[in-house]
Amino acid sequence: FSYRGVADHLEGRASLVGIQLPGIGGGERKIESILDIAQWVKEAIVSKAHPGAPIRIAGFSAGGIIGIEAAKLLRADGHDVKPIILIDTKAPLPTMKRGLARAMQHKLRQWKAGRKMKRSLKRNADLDLNADTGGQLERNLASALARTRMLLIKYTTTSCTEKIILLNAEQDRNNQSRFTAKDNAAEWKQIAAHEPEVIDMPYSHIEIMNSGSAAVADVLLNEIGQA
Repeated sequence: FSYRGVADHLEGRASLVGIQLPGIGGGERKIESILDIAQWVKEAIVSKAHPGAPIRIAGFSAGGIIGIEAAKLLRADGHDVKPIILIDTKAPLPTMKRGLARAMQHKLRQWKAGRKMKRSLKRNADLDLNADTGGQLERNLASALARTRMLLIKYTTTSCTEKIILLNAEQDRNNQSRFTAKDNAAEWKQIAAHEPEVIDMPYSHIEIMNSGSAAVADVLLNEIGQA
């Protein structure tokens, strides 16, 4: 659902394939690590991509981490993978784990995000949540997100060989600094083999995929135009 606004801005100019987290549809195979999710994403990309065409991956928030791992798998299989576009993705350094206080803050953000997601789902015209789902879709979504969060807690990396373009959300909902583009870029530089291209976006983490969707689409189109 996050990419709906971006897709609207790309309509008629480029194709965007959105890949949902495994488990939302129910009945999918067992997932035990971020690498398992990356394998799932890789297979979904291959099934949709045009043979021989370059592949461009964009990932929002933690989706950027999954995108990087999927890109590694695709490249290992001989696919032409262009620089990964990370949309407000925090560098997966061990320093991200800051004990109980951080965990409690994270839980509070999860609760708030859950309420926001529920309202967003109900507004989505393409999903008839009042039909035969009985709330199952929402339960699957909550379960998939919770599982992914737990897997991300276990995931760290010391290197990133993929070229990345980093879109940093500069503001929180109160127009105060969330984490600066400079700080986040510095963290990515610690693990990135190539100098990240950093683009500052004047939006919050949530707004960047809503009111900022046109700006995100412009970055994607610019990358396609440079190919």
